[in-house]
Amino acid sequence: MNRIGKQITIAAILLIGISFILVLVWRSTAPKARCDDGIKNQNETGIDCGGVCEACHASPEDVRLSTPAILLATSSEDLVEVYFAVENPNPQWGVIDLPYTVTIESLDGKLLSVREGTTYILPFEEHTVVEQAIPVEGRFSDMRVVVELGEATWVEPPEGIKSVELTVLNPTYERNPDGFNAAEIRGVLRNDSPFSYDVIDIVVVVSDRATGEAVSARRTQMRTITSDERREFIFTWRDALPLIGEPDFRITPLTNIFENENFLLEYGELREFQLFQPEERGRRR
Repeated sequence: MNRIGKQITIAAILLIGISFILVLVWRSTAPKARCDDGIKNQNETGIDCGGVCEACHASPEDVRLSTPAILLATSSEDLVEVYFAVENPNPQWGVIDLPYTVTIESLDGKLLSVREGTTYILPFEEHTVVEQAIPVEGRFSDMRVVVELGEATWVEPPEGIKSVELTVLNPTYERNPDGFNAAEIRGVLRNDSPFSYDVIDIVVVVSDRATGEAVSARRTQMRTITSDERREFIFTWRDALPLIGEPDFRITPLTNIFENENFLLEYGELREFQLFQPEERGRRR
């Protein structure tokens, strides 16, 4: 090997040695990667989440109206009913509080009535909201309804609860069941969950099988149903429903699993970390 070749070899060895020493110095003095450093490092799949950090949680998609709001006449000329369905497309996040506004107006835009309310919805669920006895003035044929959803408060379901496990048994419809009512729907609610619930909402929508159109919607509330308990419920109508054919009806039991007070001692408090915080970063397990 000539003199120049030896010099190049020696220089390369020195560079490698110096680089190795610099790397060792950097590793010993550089700050260690953490799950709150604002950098996607380690084996993280997102910034400060995934891998050795907590799982990454995407921002929930908005709850939406899955069907248009339906305006229904009642036997009283100055009262109407409204029902609509909301859908939560998120498999992980539920909503503990979803405000909504129901506006009844004339076809020419005159405001007739406003009703505000709130609902809740489980992950990946669709359910019906019913507003009853909304006061109005005017002809029903000249009215329309608009529903606007407010900002949802997102939350993860309590650990171990995947659904409310409420079942409706033996639902029946009967015309003229007694001397006071023109129609009634009866059923039995069974609580198949291991928990006792304090408040259960039961919603029914009645449709005409001949036309497919809804003719009435009702909501009732049941208090304190224990695990494995069965309880009868009844919806009644004083006046005959405007049916051409036979009735179809859909009954939905609902309960808010995100409200701590709804569980009767069997379950602990809703923990703060379950609330969705958009600015919150992952933390080390």
